[in-house]
Amino acid sequence: MSATITQNNIPPAKAPGVPSSSSILDAALQYAAHGWPVFPCNPATKAPLTPRGFRDASADPVAIREWWARWPGAMIGLPTGAASGVVVVDLDVDDGKGLNGIAEIERLEALRGRLPDGPAATTPRGGAHLFFRHDPERPLRCSTGKIAQGIDVRADGGFVVLAPSLRADGAVYAWIAPPFCDIDFPEAPGWLLDLLDRPKAAPAPAAPVARHQPTDLDPRRRAYALAALDREAAAVATAPEGGRNARLNEAAHAIGNFVGAGVLDEGVVIEALTAAAHEAGLVGNEIMKTIKSGLIAGARKEPRWPTEWTDDADAVAINAHLVGVVDGAPHPPAPGGASWEAPDLSILAESRRAPPKFDPEWLGPHLARWAEAQALATCAPIDYVSVSLLALVGGLLGNRRRPVAGAGWEETPALWAALVGDPSSGKSPASSAVMSLVNAEEASLDADYRHCRCLQRDEGLATASG
Repeated sequence: MSATITQNNIPPAKAPGVPSSSSILDAALQYAAHGWPVFPCNPATKAPLTPRGFRDASADPVAIREWWARWPGAMIGLPTGAASGVVVVDLDVDDGKGLNGIAEIERLEALRGRLPDGPAATTPRGGAHLFFRHDPERPLRCSTGKIAQGIDVRADGGFVVLAPSLRADGAVYAWIAPPFCDIDFPEAPGWLLDLLDRPKAAPAPAAPVARHQPTDLDPRRRAYALAALDREAAAVATAPEGGRNARLNEAAHAIGNFVGAGVLDEGVVIEALTAAAHEAGLVGNEIMKTIKSGLIAGARKEPRWPTEWTDDADAVAINAHLVGVVDGAPHPPAPGGASWEAPDLSILAESRRAPPKFDPEWLGPHLARWAEAQALATCAPIDYVSVSLLALVGGLLGNRRRPVAGAGWEETPALWAALVGDPSSGKSPASSAVMSLVNAEEASLDADYRHCRCLQRDEGLATASG
């Protein structure tokens, strides 16, 4: 096997001398120097920390330094396939699921021939990653269990985590045969490619979507729809276990309106969502059934275009319908003869502005240092920690301090805060870290209260008996 990986020479997942955040950043910069685009991943869930997931990967050292300054404990992600020039065979070992990819690849090697030596790494659960050269003449998509149970392939549309990444539980990814040294990326042998090209069992037939081929060739609409497909596929690929199939259905339903309106080709959508489902770990014919079901339901709805497209006839018609304009007639006048003003519909647009950067120094030096330490410990953006902290401080002050906003105008410092972000971006860990400041105090006060109540009860009983 590549780099002679066997069941007996996998090093321990928690090796001595685990990497520091600075060494992980150095490794990310070294990969980028060799042309590999990288991106940060959550050490607890492996989910990408950037909005578009592995599609945000970059070899720009400035971007990489900014990412690891924001998430110092992040793991290093590498998009596979054409994006990086490598295809990775992932040998999964999971006793709970009865998977042993290493034993399966050894069995296949005994039957078909030894895999060529190449870069290889171990994974935290005792599995392995085998790296091969991406062949643009024979591009591959991600697959799960297609070669054999416990053997997955990460190619176009997927990503892997690179050594020396450190998981939240202390387990590490480690190179056995590192890349860019004395060993080249080998080509995948023919027998391995043949197994990947095997057709899977045909899924059960499903009812057709309203329209299959694009009929609306407006480039602006198509670009908008493709961007939406890109976002939905990224969300499916990083969906947590237990909610993956539901997220796949949600994505298909959301994109189905573009298929039904003739803006996107059904085959393109199915291919993208299927690859994302494989990346998330879904397998079997249920993937196609889920996608088809969501597309059919979504195709019954009309797409919603950005309201700023005022020159788009359909958008104008939709806006007119929303504000009550029918056939050019304005909304019925309000009582008293006044006319209703058209509402601002830009808030209904699906796009989001980039959030402003939060400067922790606004909190003051003491709280800023504490917030930075908590953001580092939880791998959460400091924005989440700081906003939660401001709300907590405002609540603790209560009515004891009243900032004066103007002559005769004073307010209590009560703040209402909401953390809005992508799934698995650190909202819960950040708010929990802040609430830990008061949880211990509340527990202590509760214990004192219960103790006092017991004393009062005992005194009352003693008085009554006396």
